[in-house]
Amino acid sequence: MTAENEIALPGAMVTRDPIFISIEMSRSKWVIGVHVPTTDKVSIHMIDWGNMTALLALIDRLRTRAGSELGVDVPVLCCYEAGYEGFWAYLRMTAAGHRVLVIDPASLLVNRRAKRAKTDRIDAKSMIRALMGFNRGEHQVLSAVHVPSVERDDDRRLMREWQRLVQERTMHTNRIKGPLLSQGIVGFDPRARDVADRLAGLTTGDGRPLGPRLGDDIRRELVRLHLVIDQLAGVEAERDRIALAKQPGKDESRSDDTPRPAWCPPEL
Repeated sequence: MTAENEIALPGAMVTRDPIFISIEMSRSKWVIGVHVPTTDKVSIHMIDWGNMTALLALIDRLRTRAGSELGVDVPVLCCYEAGYEGFWAYLRMTAAGHRVLVIDPASLLVNRRAKRAKTDRIDAKSMIRALMGFNRGEHQVLSAVHVPSVERDDDRRLMREWQRLVQERTMHTNRIKGPLLSQGIVGFDPRARDVADRLAGLTTGDGRPLGPRLGDDIRRELVRLHLVIDQLAGVEAERDRIALAKQPGKDESRSDDTPRPAWCPPEL
């Protein structure tokens, strides 16, 4: 299971240092960097992506081995970089009683004179070195991100969805206005409720009706646009309902009856 060792660290403080563990999360594997306080080596272990059972079993073996050598219970300090994996690994490891830091990737110091090679093994070892420095009070070597509660993280999804929908609305609007502009047509509002009638009456800058392919393209884009508008209205209504319920003196039970606006896709 251990793939390699490297002598690249200062001597451990065996009476105070925990077991340092870094997790480099690639798409198929987790590369685990390990430093125990009885050695100056970093060992590298490979496990399948997301196999938290294997990771916790590895940690238990390391603690048992270090505890038998030192005669004391050795704590664990883990870290991994914030990314697409989110915070579920943090929750699992903290629930198992381990201290975990989720690192801001941009905060890790880089040796600009060194060759800028980047592999999962190198990243795992770099995080171990940074974690050891952080544990000894060198807090400038990394920054840990704030891990929100499960409830808070879920609440944030509403705002993220609102932002995505606003971007999609702009994208679909531009995909409609752009082709029309190329035909000499300006001032067309694709969000208008009478958009179907307006589209039927459009003529190009040189006096022609819209080409049939262009007209079909715009109609399909309008359907997509108004679907986004409908979803955006629902998200905004939910956002407003939550904000109203959090205001002091408001009756939350009544806020659930707040009507939610909805757009009807135009008949195209």
